[in-house]
Amino acid sequence: MWKNLAYGQPTVSAAPPAPAATTSGTDVSSIEVPTTVVGRLHNILTYLNSIPNHQPVSIQDIYQHTGIDLNIDEVADRLRNNPKVRVVNDTFAYKAKYDIKDKDQLQHVLKRVNEGIPGSDLKDCYQGVEDDLRELSRAGHVICIKNTETGVEVFYARGFSFYTQVGALATVEGGSYVTTVNHDVTAELRRGDAIRVGDHWFRVSNAEKKGPMGNPPQPFTSIHPTVANKSVSSMADLNLTSKKTKYMLPFDAHHLPLDMPYPDHRHGHLHHPKWDIAPKFGKGAGTVALLKHGCTNDIRQLWRDTVNNWPSDRAALEKKLVQSGLTTQANLDATRAKRKLHIKSKGKVARQKKQRDIKITNTHLIGTELGQVLAKGNDSEFTLGAVKFEKQ
Repeated sequence: MWKNLAYGQPTVSAAPPAPAATTSGTDVSSIEVPTTVVGRLHNILTYLNSIPNHQPVSIQDIYQHTGIDLNIDEVADRLRNNPKVRVVNDTFAYKAKYDIKDKDQLQHVLKRVNEGIPGSDLKDCYQGVEDDLRELSRAGHVICIKNTETGVEVFYARGFSFYTQVGALATVEGGSYVTTVNHDVTAELRRGDAIRVGDHWFRVSNAEKKGPMGNPPQPFTSIHPTVANKSVSSMADLNLTSKKTKYMLPFDAHHLPLDMPYPDHRHGHLHHPKWDIAPKFGKGAGTVALLKHGCTNDIRQLWRDTVNNWPSDRAALEKKLVQSGLTTQANLDATRAKRKLHIKSKGKVARQKKQRDIKITNTHLIGTELGQVLAKGNDSEFTLGAVKFEKQ
């Protein structure tokens, strides 16, 4: 080095050291690593999204699970600039649009966003969020609507829930898909409707019989994953392809079928060998009430049949009520008199005027008699300069 400087020979600078490659092993073979940058970036994002609670991971963790070494791979710059990635020092974490970690936070955020949230913005919040959305839609705790223009599923909080008690009691048995009712509810419910049996939500089973009775039916949302079938109440049997459709479980004057087995306090939602056998009414694991979202289907149909005859104004409505025996003319007259009296007694209240404080601009008068007169004011008189005026 010193000889080169002394004799004027050019100095050859040493080449910068190459980035150190990750030396430890990886769980992924080189054949499984995509050859394109986009493919490698996709694999890394998928891995980051799989981390519980989207905790940050190191470069070594990424290499071990994806086979991609960010120390020498050109995908590193794209990863650092990706809006779905949070970079903390030399660690990387997945950054979803909404910071949601579980089902409770999911429902809280949906209540906060009145305009709804597309499913595409929720599916990467945490592992299992799609299962939670499916279950919440199945029970009717959230509302799923398909955008007719974009085809995107949009989820909304239900907000106020209105439940109606179905006119029957059901005897349940842990592990069984069939309940026994003491009253015919086929006019009040349809297959596919959401129904709360005791403390648990189900759908009235709509599983079709396509062969010998072997395994129990799949849950409603697994058989009918489309948005059209996520409604908690319907105007017709869902997916009724023909009049000869045969169902796996009976729905008649004595039986109400469920899309999942009634939970056993010892085993949860597990079916027993006699999963399709209904208990005798009053026996089994107990008798419980039935609730559904909104009014029952027979009341809804009654409304549809009579809506064209609904009175067009208040007078016509009162006349119909009297004719139907739901009220009397005397009651209507008394109500009308009270309404008029209330309107008449509700007079305008005079607004209280706040007395304005008078600011003295002639500060040299402060402390003098004239200054005291100027500083005073009340409802009956006021001063202007040194002259006092009475209000008319």
